[in-house]
Amino acid sequence: MNVRPTVRVILFDPRSRVLLFRHRDSSPPDPLRPWLIEYWATPGGGVEPGEDYPTAARRELMEETGLAIELGSQVAVRERSFLIQGEETLFRERYYVATTQVAEIDDSGLNAEERLYVVGHRWWELDELPESILPVMPQGVVGLLMQLAEGRVPREPLLLDSRTSS
Repeated sequence: MNVRPTVRVILFDPRSRVLLFRHRDSSPPDPLRPWLIEYWATPGGGVEPGEDYPTAARRELMEETGLAIELGSQVAVRERSFLIQGEETLFRERYYVATTQVAEIDDSGLNAEERLYVVGHRWWELDELPESILPVMPQGVVGLLMQLAEGRVPREPLLLDSRTSS
């Protein structure tokens, strides 16, 4: 099984809105939820060789939003298997929190492959998160978003939805 170190950033703007990207996959990545091909998720991506997680978080956020931010603390972890191009891959994710004073997003740093499945972005008020229309991934992250917006940062990273597909 492939292993992919991955970083996600929970980014809040000055109005305590959270930035989510809309994903539309060509095939279901999660065998446990074969109906799930469209969802919202926080910005982030793979950790490159030689990078640590915080460096990857800043790089991914710059590529996906055009924003250079000061990263806050690590607030969650998750390990989850997904099918990527038909091959099972274990994602080892670390979630960080950050805030920005700028709400304008420049997604021109997304590469051609990312543009195939990242189909939009939006700053969401926490009371209007799109759970009823499209899921926010991973499961359990909405509760964490609410906690962080209230200024309650966990002392230790929380464990998010970490089931495996096998």
